[in-house]
Amino acid sequence: MDFTAVAILIVKLVTLSVVIYAGYILSIVVIIPYQKRKYYSQFKNVCVSKNFNPPMHDLSLMEEKHKQNKHKWSFYLDYIEEGKDIHLSHFGYKRIFDLMSQRAFEDFDNQIPSKIDKFTDLQELSFAKTFFGALQHSPTNKDWEKRRAVFTKAIGLNFSSRYISLMIENCKKMMDTWDEGTEIDFIPEMYKLTLIVISSILLGRDFDEKIRMMNYTHLNGEVEVITLYKFFPQLGKDLMAALEMPLNLLFPTLIRNNIGNVNKTNMKNIQEWRATFHDFLAVTTDEESCYKVILRDHPEYNKEDLFNDLQGFLFDGYETLAETFCTTIYFLNKKPELYTKVMDELKQEDLGPQENLDKVITHEKVRDLSYLTMTIKESLRIDPPLARSMHFYAKEDIKIAGVPLPKGSVMSMCFIARHYDPTIWHKPHEYIPERFDPESEYYYMPGTEKKARKPLSFVAFSNAIRKCPAPTFAYLELKVFLAYFLGRFEYKVDQKLLDNEDVRYGILSQFPLDVKITKKLC
Repeated sequence: MDFTAVAILIVKLVTLSVVIYAGYILSIVVIIPYQKRKYYSQFKNVCVSKNFNPPMHDLSLMEEKHKQNKHKWSFYLDYIEEGKDIHLSHFGYKRIFDLMSQRAFEDFDNQIPSKIDKFTDLQELSFAKTFFGALQHSPTNKDWEKRRAVFTKAIGLNFSSRYISLMIENCKKMMDTWDEGTEIDFIPEMYKLTLIVISSILLGRDFDEKIRMMNYTHLNGEVEVITLYKFFPQLGKDLMAALEMPLNLLFPTLIRNNIGNVNKTNMKNIQEWRATFHDFLAVTTDEESCYKVILRDHPEYNKEDLFNDLQGFLFDGYETLAETFCTTIYFLNKKPELYTKVMDELKQEDLGPQENLDKVITHEKVRDLSYLTMTIKESLRIDPPLARSMHFYAKEDIKIAGVPLPKGSVMSMCFIARHYDPTIWHKPHEYIPERFDPESEYYYMPGTEKKARKPLSFVAFSNAIRKCPAPTFAYLELKVFLAYFLGRFEYKVDQKLLDNEDVRYGILSQFPLDVKITKKLC
């Protein structure tokens, strides 16, 4: 055998394979995105990113905003005033059609779930592995409908309102340690508070007492024993960072198959997280948690499906609530006149500063806090926790706003585009709670004779059949938290933050929220 000839043949084959694969990568990251940009640019109602920057594409725009000390997702704001229906995004090899206009949202609503459904092949999205198969990542079918109906009823207002005392108890436990002059890094504190409350409601009131310490593995192999309240946010950050890594963008199979130190480490931490929650469910004695109630009343509900559904709600919910709370107290400090209106309403409902504040916050009183509700809605409008929805896909060839999208096209709903549309909202970059007051001039569309906004103008909880199952729960918890905090303390946000008009606290925000307690009211 001529070993030299064999060796040469092997080298040639390897070289050919490398060239073919390099050509494939070049095709999906450069050539195809360029062709798609060129094709969709011919549609007057489609906008494409101003810069063609493979392989990072739109991620480079996000980093540019970050360097400008703006929220990463604010790059969408550069396109809104163009009045387009669709924005074509590229992230690595992924092509996403962001739906931006009323027309695009209506077309989406009219075609889901018959022609559009949730994109469920999420193994390439590292964070989705934490609760793979949960409601928000399952296809729209009869099983999904049954699970959603059960879950929505369990977490609905009639059920969750009984937990007001638990919400207040945990507010009191955390906030009673704050004194005049206390300086607080507010974001991790709110993450901890929302995690405790939501976990206690979903999984058991003894959650904070019985949840074990967790082993967090760092990239250098070091294992740190930490609480869940540190573990959870750190895991979220590491999973999102993995999505933005150039290698993971170019080779999504790395995330899918947990290849490489980063992806292996993330998967190890995901397994630790899931194991910790399973361990807690084995020892909780709370028979009235959502978990136990659903299993008792609906024995047909698959146990692992329920575990994933609750984990998905927890993962989505704790960040949404914490970030909206932070946005609200930030803007109330930035706009003293709005703070005064909120405090006047609290006093009117007998929820002003008083020693027994924890005992007078009731469902009835919180329900009647109309101006506080408008304030929360305005926080969700100006700073939606998610700038855009998770992904959907076309089950067949479709048209959105007259634009042809072939079968398999991936799309998302751009919430931030709806919330900053100047044809819908007066002064969209300003914080104006009155825009949700039917008696205010800001309630109506600008330039019209009292023409009301259309329902798809405000989509903080998404829309159509796949919208969030528990907005009433979110509003209830936020109003309880804010009523307790504002009734207990006067505070001051760091002036540098207040002076920055671009501060936002939605997902991927780089901004801190440094707060100093200036006065303890009771």
